[in-house]
Amino acid sequence: MPELRPYQLEAVKDIWHKKRVLVADDMSLGKTAEAIAAKTLIENRQGYDRNTLVVCPASVAEHWENQVKTWYKKKEYSKVAKVQTTTFNADLKEAEHADFTIVGYPTLSYLGAQAPQIDKLRRIVFQYGIIDEAHNAKNPASIRSLAVKKLFDSMDYLAILSGTPIPN
Repeated sequence: MPELRPYQLEAVKDIWHKKRVLVADDMSLGKTAEAIAAKTLIENRQGYDRNTLVVCPASVAEHWENQVKTWYKKKEYSKVAKVQTTTFNADLKEAEHADFTIVGYPTLSYLGAQAPQIDKLRRIVFQYGIIDEAHNAKNPASIRSLAVKKLFDSMDYLAILSGTPIPN
């Protein structure tokens, strides 16, 4: 397994201690690895697994899956579920038993317009959330942002990742 750099370890410690953190490192500095390593630290320190929800651009969902395989070493095999609009109900069943559940912003926008669908996703009770490329949900009045708020508001731990500055 690759090793985290010192600045990445600081981000992991921040997530562990502060619980809800914005990680705003520059692009390609390993925010994904930091968020995954934080999950491992949290689980090891607290002695139990945490269902984890990742919201990210659809174009990087596969990247997230690959990064989980690289950085999440708590288990020999980690289960990743992807929730999509076309296979939503079947995907939910997979998500109930997954270490990581990945939802793309377009799917979240669609689900957000369908309030009962978001409620079904919330019933899984995710305890750690990762919002990647958070600037994609910066408009507080948008369906996408309202869905993000509803999903992540009550989670114990939250890592908000952005390599793009958010104005104001």
